[in-house]
Amino acid sequence: MRRYGLTYSNDMYEFLCKNASSHTIKELVKIIKDKFNIDIENKKLAQYCIKMKIQYKYEKPKKSHSNTPTKIGTIVIKKDGDYLKIKTDNHKWEYLQRKVYQDHYGVKLPEDVYVIFLNQDRRDFDIKNLKAITRRSSAIMSKDELFSTEPRITKLGHLNSKLKIKSKEKNYARQIC
Repeated sequence: MRRYGLTYSNDMYEFLCKNASSHTIKELVKIIKDKFNIDIENKKLAQYCIKMKIQYKYEKPKKSHSNTPTKIGTIVIKKDGDYLKIKTDNHKWEYLQRKVYQDHYGVKLPEDVYVIFLNQDRRDFDIKNLKAITRRSSAIMSKDELFSTEPRITKLGHLNSKLKIKSKEKNYARQIC
């Protein structure tokens, strides 16, 4: 079966012109595979049909979620596969580490405060492994590569970022005066 460098023969073109209007792209791919012994991707065939102005039957994509609302307290893995989120209210999701931190200390963190994992293990929700830091500190720590799998080094990196912030603030204050 051919896969790469596909050239459409006149027979295939004529076949598509005659049959495309009554079939979806998925159906056409299966038919072409059986009839012409050619393996082609749905997207490539659709692009070819559009380029050659061949009308095909359009199939609406199915919705990936149901209409039933997700229960509050449901925990899901974020799309990137690393962080966990928890549903806290209707239409509101929050990072699980942030929720654990806020519940343990009884505080409401401002929007510009992150909760990080000191040992970089995003499944370790032990309160000793969670630390609240500002967005600015996080940016400095990332830029200077101050995050570590060793919690003590990450804490020192956070202190270093706070020191840099204070130093910049004092230098700015001196320039104004």
